[in-house]
Amino acid sequence: MSAQRLAAGRERERGMTLIELLVAISLLAVAMTLLTSMVVSASRTFTQQETQQDSTNRAAIAMRSVTQVIRGGTELELSSTWQPAPVFSTARPDSLTMNTYVGVDSTDEGPTRVTLTVDAARGELVETRFASSRAGGVWVYSTTPSRTRVLAYDVSSSAPFSYLRADSTALPSRALSETERREIAAVRVTLAVQSVPGSDASPAELVSVVSLPNLDITRTGA
Repeated sequence: MSAQRLAAGRERERGMTLIELLVAISLLAVAMTLLTSMVVSASRTFTQQETQQDSTNRAAIAMRSVTQVIRGGTELELSSTWQPAPVFSTARPDSLTMNTYVGVDSTDEGPTRVTLTVDAARGELVETRFASSRAGGVWVYSTTPSRTRVLAYDVSSSAPFSYLRADSTALPSRALSETERREIAAVRVTLAVQSVPGSDASPAELVSVVSLPNLDITRTGA
């Protein structure tokens, strides 16, 4: 065997030098860092999308319940006066109480008094219902709630209700007087839900203008 072949064999057996090994390790570290960053970024994006979808679903379910309550709004006949009680007994930016035909098959079953309020401390939209019964030819409400439930958790909108006149102009953003409550022709509901507070995902916000078809009011404007 020639000296040249022996030298070539020894060169192959020697393997990688220290410098080559360090370079290889550095390249591997860079590749692993890039791969880890890609995985973390993809995971964060997926989590944000999942959180956003969950928030949207929660807001949509709550909005559907609120819409049903408001659309069933009705004035209430009183025995003490010819003028019926207005649909809303209270109307504030963070809460409303109203007479409504909701969860009944016919008006013969009587209206329900429903309170919708935002518990800002808990981040909850709460619905409380009071059943009615016939007394002296008119409907009267029980003072004990028949049902209380949370329509939405993680609510970030502390004042979801605004009230519109028939011409679509807004009533004052405060507790309304009885005269002002009689002017309400629609309610604008702005419901923002963030299922994971403090997350990178933005709150899901739904806005709906809900009319009161049981009232003899023709709305104009937007």
